Amino acid sequence: MELLEFAVDFFIVITMFIFIYNIVYSLLTLLFILASAFSLSDFVMNRVHMRSLNLNDQSSHIPISILVPAYNEKLTIVSSIESLLCLDYPGYEIVVVNDGSTDGMEELIIEHFGLHQVFRPIRRSIQTKPCRSIFETKIGRTRLTLVNKENGGKADALNTGINVSNYPLFVAMDADSMLQANALKRIVYHFVKSEKTIVVGGNIKVGNNCILKNGIISRIAPTKNPLIIFQTIEYLRVFLSSRVALNLFNLNIIISGAFGLFKKKAVIEVGGYDVATIGEDMELIMKLHEYNISRGNEYIIHYAPDAMCYTQSPEDLKSLKSQRMRWHIGLMDSLFKYKHIIFNTKYKMFGFMPVSYYAIFELGAPIVDIFGFILIPIAYFTGYVSIDVFLFYFLCFSIYNISISFVSICFEAYLFKAPFTKAMVVQLVLFSILECLGYRQICSYFRILGMIRFNKARNTWGKIHRVKTEYHDSYL
Repeated sequence: MELLEFAVDFFIVITMFIFIYNIVYSLLTLLFILASAFSLSDFVMNRVHMRSLNLNDQSSHIPISILVPAYNEKLTIVSSIESLLCLDYPGYEIVVVNDGSTDGMEELIIEHFGLHQVFRPIRRSIQTKPCRSIFETKIGRTRLTLVNKENGGKADALNTGINVSNYPLFVAMDADSMLQANALKRIVYHFVKSEKTIVVGGNIKVGNNCILKNGIISRIAPTKNPLIIFQTIEYLRVFLSSRVALNLFNLNIIISGAFGLFKKKAVIEVGGYDVATIGEDMELIMKLHEYNISRGNEYIIHYAPDAMCYTQSPEDLKSLKSQRMRWHIGLMDSLFKYKHIIFNTKYKMFGFMPVSYYAIFELGAPIVDIFGFILIPIAYFTGYVSIDVFLFYFLCFSIYNISISFVSICFEAYLFKAPFTKAMVVQLVLFSILECLGYRQICSYFRILGMIRFNKARNTWGKIHRVKTEYHDSYL
């Protein structure tokens, strides 16, 4: 009897915890949105100021190295390189790092772009796997370099790119991503604005159904794939609900590996990317925060919402599972490695705000999400929760999430002039309703699998099915 009473009390406590957790999480999200709205005026002013900078003047721009780590990316690599050759920026180089591919990607790049082998020393600022060969060519004013090396993972490939690169700033991006033509001008502005800037992250968008013309999204083609629609909503919401707000406090903790601009000297000082994790993008930002705060350095890590990058997102559940497991394993890895920062006064607001937030509300969110989806209905049907509470949980939180998604869609259309048709807006809004009734729980399940398989999969990248892309702009 006592055991049964204990079980009932425990059930009630867990149910109440889920309610309180979601209320606090929603209030924090609302605060982030309000802070984002407050900072949007500054964002608009930055765009006005940026227009006054003459970045076409060779004496005023900062040259940039674009690093493209690639492993078996034969289907997308040519289109990615072609899009990079069309960027509207006066001084940059492209460094493709072939991380031991076995799909013929190396031969394809050499043949398509007419590269020739060169022999030159490499400054080993960061220790990496050995390089086998280097091929180069010059297309217009842009040098294209292909570095072939032993397989060592994405982090090792990026470290190799840092060693090979020639310029003080470098872009780290994915091989399946394409940058908007003005992306470098948009993102480098923050380095021109302040010498304290060490990292700026770009705005990542789902690019599977986007049509690029002269480096600008001219059309977003309709898609019937629900996974692409759901992910489009997710990516739009991230812009409004966290990263813009964190700019106000210099507390951005994640710069997406798909597109970020770094001061090379600052990255070399902390030893480059960590090759022992698949969450190398978050780990590097955590390390840069820790290094600079502990030494009392003044620094800025920023997010540029108008520097656009379009990436290929998973189009099937197997690929989505691989991606979400990897993301959550990377999050766990970084938080465990830097757990000493959480609520540590030595690290000021950084230890209390973003790190603790991600530890409590991102790491634990999938567990609460799944348990809430299961336990709240059980609590209602067993009489422990009234109909009012039941409806409050499912309706209020669903309406809340739908509202955030709708506002994010509106901001995308207004601020960035996204070429959404009325039919697409209706589609996105309708899918934001369905997102709360299946898709979100599926993603939570995948993230929980990542937690369960953490020790076995923490060094496994996983596979995502790629779709061949075409890019038709002229880069000559």
